[in-house]
Amino acid sequence: MKRPLIIVQQQPYDWETAKQQITEIAGHFATYLDDFRSKRRTGSKHAVMGPVSKLLNKAIGGERNLESLLGYTVRVHEMGSKSSYLSPMGMEHLRAGTEDLLALLNEAPLSARDRIIAQVDDGVYYLRRKQWHELMESRRQQFVAFLREQYNDDAEKFMVAWGDDAVPFDKVRYPGPSQQKNAKSQTKSDDIQAFWKELKEKPITEEEEIE
Repeated sequence: MKRPLIIVQQQPYDWETAKQQITEIAGHFATYLDDFRSKRRTGSKHAVMGPVSKLLNKAIGGERNLESLLGYTVRVHEMGSKSSYLSPMGMEHLRAGTEDLLALLNEAPLSARDRIIAQVDDGVYYLRRKQWHELMESRRQQFVAFLREQYNDDAEKFMVAWGDDAVPFDKVRYPGPSQQKNAKSQTKSDDIQAFWKELKEKPITEEEEIE
C-alpha cells in the first residue's frame, strides 16, 4: 500500500521583520565598540570592527553558545584594545547584541543565516564610520569657528594671511596632521597648532583622516 505523498510548503522568510532586528543588533555592537580602541593605526575594516568581526566569524562557523562567544570576544577585546577596560554598559550592549543575534539565527532557515550575519556586519561598519565622520566634521566646524574669531570674520584678511593655502571659510578642511605638514604658509600651520592647543585635544592621526 502506497503512502500518500505529503508536500510541505516552506514559508518565505520574513525579511521585513528581520530587518528591524538586524538594525537593533548592529546598534548594540556599534555602541559596545565605543569602548574599543584598536592598537592598529590603520583605516582597515578590521580596526573599525574590532572584536565584533571575530564574533561574527565565529557565528558564521556555527558557534551558538552565548557564554562561549562572549568569553571569546572579551578576550579579543583585551588583546586588541589599547585599554583592556570594558565598561558595564559596553558589556551589556555586547551581551544584548550577541543574545539577539543568536536568537535571530536560531529562528532563521539555514539559507538565510549567512545573509543575516553579512547584514549585521555591514550595519555595524556603517554606524562606526558614520560616527567617525560626524566627529571629523564637528572638529572641522569648530576649526572654522576658531578661524572666524581669529580673523574677526574678515574673509579677505583670512585669505591674505593663509596666502597660497587660502580658501573661503566654508572650504577649510579638517585640521589634521597632514594638513599641517603640507601647509604652504606658516600661518596656516600655526593656526592649526593653536586650534588644537585651545581645544586641549590631539588631532586624529589614523589613515581615516579626511584629506
